[in-house]
Amino acid sequence: MKQTNKKNNFQGLGSLGSEAQMAVHSVETIRLWNPGNKAPLPSVGRFLTTVSTLEHSARHDDPYADFALLELERVMNEAFAFYNEHLSTLPAMMTARLSFSECLSSRPHIKTLRISSRFGWRMMALLECFDVYMVRIADAQFKAQLTRTEFEKRRYDSIRKIESVLHQVLVHKHSGVTRSDILQNNAKAQRALEEFGPVPFEVLEGLERAEFAPVIKRAS
Repeated sequence: MKQTNKKNNFQGLGSLGSEAQMAVHSVETIRLWNPGNKAPLPSVGRFLTTVSTLEHSARHDDPYADFALLELERVMNEAFAFYNEHLSTLPAMMTARLSFSECLSSRPHIKTLRISSRFGWRMMALLECFDVYMVRIADAQFKAQLTRTEFEKRRYDSIRKIESVLHQVLVHKHSGVTRSDILQNNAKAQRALEEFGPVPFEVLEGLERAEFAPVIKRAS
């Protein structure tokens, strides 16, 4: 009987990916997608492309990309906690005699996406939290449940929080080196050290990684 090579059988498989649609109901969320050419922060689209590259590099044993994902996850977790906490402090949508439904745009903007990274999906979940919160505070202010001053403060703090997540892909980058390069202290590793600085020991040793970081695929 002819023996098949299992390794060859899987060489034609591509990476996982999925199409998604997101209904955007707030102007603030749309601006994150289209911030303008002179905006200091990346758009959501650029963020998704960058985190996909970071995950690819981390999968191939780049400790700088691993550190970037670890720091990104930390800031994302802080943002999730922020929106969950602040949503819980908004006035109730029901009183003793009055109840009302969720406020939504009559013509939401539909974004169609193809997402190929775990952190891309995390970002979609975070954007949904942001969009829901922005609509809720606008609705509460319209129904005279929030003062204008309180609304503006909540709006400002919320935008700053999501921007801190987008900012992460500008702070930490992939390097093109592997842990083996650093162990050998070769020319590539020395250039990376000069450009990006040292990697924390826990990250370099693989002791500390993001919960959603990909499995490392080391060269055999």
